[in-house]
Amino acid sequence: MSFLHRCRRAFTLIELLVVIAIIAILAAILFPVFAQARESARQTACLSNLKQIGNGLLMYLQDYDELFPPPDYGTAPPVSAFSFATPGGQRAFTWCDAFQPYIKNLAVFKCPSDGSGLFAQNGSTIPGAPLCYGLNQYFYYDPATLAFNPNYRAAVATLPRPASKIFVAEVNSNLGRELLRPNNPLPHRGTFDRHHGGAVYLYADGHAKWHKLPVGWATFSNWGTGSVAQTTPWQQWIPWTDTEELW
Repeated sequence: MSFLHRCRRAFTLIELLVVIAIIAILAAILFPVFAQARESARQTACLSNLKQIGNGLLMYLQDYDELFPPPDYGTAPPVSAFSFATPGGQRAFTWCDAFQPYIKNLAVFKCPSDGSGLFAQNGSTIPGAPLCYGLNQYFYYDPATLAFNPNYRAAVATLPRPASKIFVAEVNSNLGRELLRPNNPLPHRGTFDRHHGGAVYLYADGHAKWHKLPVGWATFSNWGTGSVAQTTPWQQWIPWTDTEELW
């Protein structure tokens, strides 16, 4: 048999099946690795977003006597650049709009792992940029009354350990939420394990980091003295508890 004749010999069915099986095995091994690599890149981008938002927070605090921004600014113009609306349907100005003079970028408020879409109300999609980050609602509970007060503005000086207090956490953009807490009944809890079983958080001193939250969700309905919220490891959500940084 000549060399040319041997080269023209076709593959047998068994040889083809073996090659296909090897390719399938390699694909099964490599595809999860590629998916994890993509998610790692998205997590890095999300961390970069919150670091930029943290820089905006620090500049805002410098300009406003170290008072944290209010959660919203009423329903008077200007309207929000983000897909967010009040229960009455107004596109109310928000904290993320107030940060725009310092950040000048709407895209940093979009987590690349969030594919939930824009906020919809009464069957209509609210126009604007996606909002994938929300303020810790407990920053707007008046420590004197232990009641939520949207007009209350905490000062940095009132926080025992700003580096251990979560100020901004991830949320799904289709919820149109600018405030959140770990026991909130709305379905934002899936964002707490969005990136490799954890999420990225911005702390009140302006630093951002990824970490996991404790196993199980908080079940408290209030956070007064002796409540579940006052015990570790949920103290990172309560601005006035004096606790070491755990993360």
